[in-house]
Amino acid sequence: MTSYSSVLTITGFTIERYLAICHPIKVQQCCHLKRATKCIVIIWTISTCSALPYPVHTRTFYYLTNPSTGRNIPDSLVCNIPLKWTNRMLTVFQLSTFIYFVVPMIIITLFYILIGLKLRQSEFSSNGNFHFGKATATRARRAILKMLGAYSV
Repeated sequence: MTSYSSVLTITGFTIERYLAICHPIKVQQCCHLKRATKCIVIIWTISTCSALPYPVHTRTFYYLTNPSTGRNIPDSLVCNIPLKWTNRMLTVFQLSTFIYFVVPMIIITLFYILIGLKLRQSEFSSNGNFHFGKATATRARRAILKMLGAYSV
């Protein structure tokens, strides 16, 4: 659950950064404490619901029995998903990998590319001349672009 919420929170922060840099007027209109609270509650609710199959399908059981006596071997006690649910949980594992790793990675990558393009574009005026009068802003943008890995010196 905490892993899921972390991934969703980082993805949310990336979207917020994108909006703040590329659409600053929209951010002023829509970003409030109430909205942030709703986002946090939604993230944790989704994370909790997504993680429920794991504790529901996990049991403690003896993995081995003594063939001569038919009794469970105490050292083989495990807390795991029983074999009868392995196929069902394999699907859950695959879905969670796709939903909580692949999709967020694609979203974060795309938004950071868009942020980098916007910052790079803002360095130049509409006619292509460099803005020399705003040295501090230009250095800040370059630092961000370097951090994003989208700018080569």
